[in-house]
Amino acid sequence: MDKHQKIINNFFKNKKILITGGTGYIGSVLVNNLLEKKAIIYLITRKKKNHNIYRRDYKLKIITGNIEDQKTWDKNIKNKDLFIHLASDESKFKKEIDYINNFNVNVKSIIYALNSSLKFNKKIRIISLGSENQLGIAKKIPVDESFTDNPVTIFGINKLIAEKYLYYYKYAHKIISVNLRLSNVYGPSLNSNNFLKTSLNKMIYNALNSKIKMYSNRNSIRDFVFIDDVIDSILFAAISIDKLKNNYYNIGSGKGISLKDLMNKVEFIIKKNYSSIKIIKSIDNSKLKSFDYRNYTANIKKFNSETGWKPKTGINNGIIKTIDYLNINKI
Repeated sequence: MDKHQKIINNFFKNKKILITGGTGYIGSVLVNNLLEKKAIIYLITRKKKNHNIYRRDYKLKIITGNIEDQKTWDKNIKNKDLFIHLASDESKFKKEIDYINNFNVNVKSIIYALNSSLKFNKKIRIISLGSENQLGIAKKIPVDESFTDNPVTIFGINKLIAEKYLYYYKYAHKIISVNLRLSNVYGPSLNSNNFLKTSLNKMIYNALNSKIKMYSNRNSIRDFVFIDDVIDSILFAAISIDKLKNNYYNIGSGKGISLKDLMNKVEFIIKKNYSSIKIIKSIDNSKLKSFDYRNYTANIKKFNSETGWKPKTGINNGIIKTIDYLNINKI
């Protein structure tokens, strides 16, 4: 174990951490990571389910509660060192957006958490996960924290509102927080139910099943960041949160790749390692929404300079790790 890893482990040891969204794609990995560091985790969930994905640990406390209820926060925000808010509603895979539910989960819950922090625990530190969707469509790339936000999705709008509330409580009431805007996350998760909800994971899965479909936005550029690097960004943010200058930071690989080149890369890696798989390509040139044609690459220099964090897993290695995960878990 290197010196920096010891610092991280010592920081989180016996820290009381309240987490929402801990049974999700990113949350399940984060919870186990923090348990390994001997943190005390208080996990808020609606139902007691999917908890067999975690390592058995007496320091994991399951709280059944509704994050859209002020009483849940009033009861559980007390005496916690850190609150990590991962719960969200993207409404991405629903035929129709539930506008009220999207607002309640993405905005109302954070307002309630902030209200409870103000009343019962002003010393708590808050980390919230946002999205590059908060920006909207970038006029140029890479995107840094000076860009003007103009979200064009309900998810992006509500996540931006939530971020603004964090900002207000930080400067009006000294409740310290930071929002991390994630680019496209991919890679293995402990919760296989959510694995295919990320675009690159689904692309790799389809390719392993002998099919790749390209769409009319195949020349659009995206930034894909490996899930382990996202977990590290949360840990680094927690350690540095008292000295962070911005209200939010962009988190990504810092490198862009077109969807077409990404598909070709996935195909090449699979063919190289699994010669028996014959991948059939198809092209769908149907018109998509303007947002689907956006280009995005995160400029991560500011977060790197203030925390020391930087991504460790390149796209090739990340794809290979994801393929290995799929082969082992038979999703």
